[in-house]
Amino acid sequence: MNRSIIFKAPEQAMPTGILSYDETMDKLNRVRETTKQIITKLAERNTNDLHDPHPYGFELNAEQWAHFIAIHETRISDSWDVSGRRINNR
Repeated sequence: MNRSIIFKAPEQAMPTGILSYDETMDKLNRVRETTKQIITKLAERNTNDLHDPHPYGFELNAEQWAHFIAIHETRISDSWDVSGRRINNR
């Protein structure tokens, strides 16, 4: 994954607190499980007609959101090392 490209999150998506590594991974795992359940249900539907706006003002369909979530999750989990320390300040 190309970590040289940094995007500033929209204000409404900025973190409002600080979580420990364990809290972060617990929350990430809960979101991952929910996302898997949603994606399984979406497989039964035509996702081209399911749109929701991205905070930057463009719309994504459900399939595009699923890809976006996967990429975002990878970027977040890659920013922690195995000991639970932040690798960078992003």
